[in-house]
Amino acid sequence: MIAELVAFIGIPAGLIIMRASKEEQKAAVPFFALAEYIFLVGIFTILFYARVDAVSIGLMALTAIIVWKIKQPSAYVFPLLAIVIFLSSTRDILFLQSVLIFLYGLVVASHYIDFKKKNYVSILVSHSPYLVILVLLLSVESMF
Repeated sequence: MIAELVAFIGIPAGLIIMRASKEEQKAAVPFFALAEYIFLVGIFTILFYARVDAVSIGLMALTAIIVWKIKQPSAYVFPLLAIVIFLSSTRDILFLQSVLIFLYGLVVASHYIDFKKKNYVSILVSHSPYLVILVLLLSVESMF
């Protein structure tokens, strides 16, 4: 349960780091965009390696469609990562997946923060469905 929740801390950590180094964000934005895709590919490659089934393939397809069609997809992708980490919790890859999701959150928060708009809270709120979905999934699992 701890690893799944620690994965979400990447979002606030990214906000804190970028707030401390505002002048570095402009030069790093292209790298953040590339890093988002690299981390997503890594997360789903590991999931696919550990668990080849219809749910994994469906999550990968849905994530690919969201990333392809939506301009800032992280708010829609992050809740799907709650399902990914839940599926990984029954395997030996939980730690690796939680680290990759933490790093993905770090990059996402660093990429989408806007110091003029001061959108810190909106970034946290738009990515909080991850926590809701994760808690629901873990609650349902503990009931059975």
